[in-house]
Amino acid sequence: SIEGVNGAGVIESDDEFMFEAPQDGYKPAYTYQFAENSPDWESNLKRKYFVSAEGGQIYGRLEVEFFPKYQETAAIAVRVFVNPTGSRNLEWQPNKVLPR
Repeated sequence: SIEGVNGAGVIESDDEFMFEAPQDGYKPAYTYQFAENSPDWESNLKRKYFVSAEGGQIYGRLEVEFFPKYQETAAIAVRVFVNPTGSRNLEWQPNKVLPR
């Protein structure tokens, strides 16, 4: 499951570049269930989402990869890109990356 907290919402996307977040249409959550013997079962699951938080004051994108069988447990890889200015523009600009 992918779920927004504190009123945040998500929209699943198949957009290759995800440069601009939608203004509306966000859902509170997405849930996926696969039985191991199901024909839909995958060894890993990649999904991309737009994210809206703080009542539309923050927009971002989320890339998630689920590994249901990783060694003896499961694993998740997550990449997050956020524009904290309130703009829906999510195009990466190297000169505006915050220091770590």
